[in-house]
Amino acid sequence: MKMMSLGDIVSRLLANQNTGAELKYRHEYDKRENPEQNVTANFLTAKNTRRLRATITSRGENDMATALFHDGFVTTKRGGRLFTMIHVMVLSYTPQKRYKDEYLIQLCILPGKKKPASFVSYLSVILADLHYLSLYGMVLKMPDNQIIRSKVHYLDFGGGTLGVFEFSRAAYHSSVLVCQTCYIRGVHFDNRSHGMYFPDSNALLQTRQDYLEDDPDLGFLGRSILTQFDVFVGGPQSLVFDELQTPGRGVSSELYRMLTVSLAPSNIKFFY
Repeated sequence: MKMMSLGDIVSRLLANQNTGAELKYRHEYDKRENPEQNVTANFLTAKNTRRLRATITSRGENDMATALFHDGFVTTKRGGRLFTMIHVMVLSYTPQKRYKDEYLIQLCILPGKKKPASFVSYLSVILADLHYLSLYGMVLKMPDNQIIRSKVHYLDFGGGTLGVFEFSRAAYHSSVLVCQTCYIRGVHFDNRSHGMYFPDSNALLQTRQDYLEDDPDLGFLGRSILTQFDVFVGGPQSLVFDELQTPGRGVSSELYRMLTVSLAPSNIKFFY
C-alpha cells in the first residue's frame, strides 16, 4: 500500500499552467461584485464555510479549499474483498468540474477482507499533512523564477454512512441512536423487532462539545479524531454524507429521467 503526499500532488497542480488557472476559481469567486446577501449559490458561501473561513487570517489567490472523503468498494459481486479509499475533493475548482472523477485526488487504497483495524493510523498521517499545509502552506519556485505561495485548507469530511462514522465515531448506523449529527432516537413498530422510524423531524444538532465528551449514552463509540483540529469548529456541520447512502438516493436521477425525453438517433434532450 502506497500513500500519496497531498503536498506533492497540489504543488504539481499549481505548477501546471492549465490546472493552476482553474484553481483560481475560488479566488475569483471571492472577488465577485455585488454578491447576493443570505443566498447560498455555491458551497463557498455556505454558512459553515463562511464561519471557518473567518478564522483564516489571510487568503492568497493560490490558496485551496478541500474536503476529505472516505469510501469503501468491492471488486466482485460477492464482496469477498473490501477496498478502503481515502480521497480529496478540491473545492477550489468550479462546481462543473470539482465533482468529476478526474479532478479528485486519490491518496491511498487499503486492501483487505475487511476494513483494517489500523485505519485511524492511516487517517492520522493524512490529517497531519493537511494540518501542516493549512498552517504553514508551501512555496513553489517556477523555472521563470516566479514564486507561488499556497495554503491548503480542509473544510469538510464525508463519505458513505460507514465512512462518516469513522470520522465522527457517533451513532453506528444500526443503533437506535442512528443519526450521526443530531439527537434523534429510532422507534420500533408495534410488535416488531426489526425496522425503525424516526418521529422527531426537528431534532437538535449535536455540538462540537458532544464529540469531545463522547458520551456513550448519546451513541458515541469513542472520541472523533477530528476534535483535535480547529477545522472541526462546526461539529456535525463539517460532515458530508454521500447521496447514495441516504434514504433519498437516486431521487435526482429519477426526476431527470421523468422530465426528459431523448430524441433518437441524435439523443437530443427535450424537457417537459
